[in-house]
Amino acid sequence: MVDRTWSVCIRQLTERIHPHAVAASRLRDPASWILAEAPVVAYRRGMAKMITATDVVRQYSDALAVRDFSAARRFLADDLRFEGPIDQFDRADDYVKAISGLFAIVKGIEPQAVVADGENVAVFYVLQTVVANAPVAEWCTVREGKIVHLRAYFDARPFAPPPGQAGH
Repeated sequence: MVDRTWSVCIRQLTERIHPHAVAASRLRDPASWILAEAPVVAYRRGMAKMITATDVVRQYSDALAVRDFSAARRFLADDLRFEGPIDQFDRADDYVKAISGLFAIVKGIEPQAVVADGENVAVFYVLQTVVANAPVAEWCTVREGKIVHLRAYFDARPFAPPPGQAGH
């Protein structure tokens, strides 16, 4: 009886916090997370936690750092717009394919800073590769828990083919 009363209280509280929430007490797997509409809210066992744009970008970056491209992909909108000095993509799958190829030459990532303003998050890091250590700035726009636009800024000259080869 106490458990049922507790469940009803949690559901009512959760629905007051966010009307689009699904009460965790109704789930078969109480440890499941449910992402609701914006603002993005995660619900676990009736406890609400705001997932910020910074959280999304950090989790995406952490997945890339350990080369878990499928985990990183989960933080990208299907119609991700990527713009960088070398490539541009309008689909997350195309971007992930390219970034996984790039990581063949990556030795490590040295995080520098994260700056956020609402849905916009800027990440600064040094990408350590066999070619060069490249300072990188990425500007991510996050909506509804997914990165929808990613702009990368770095000096692409060390990664360009030598003069006289394809591309020159």
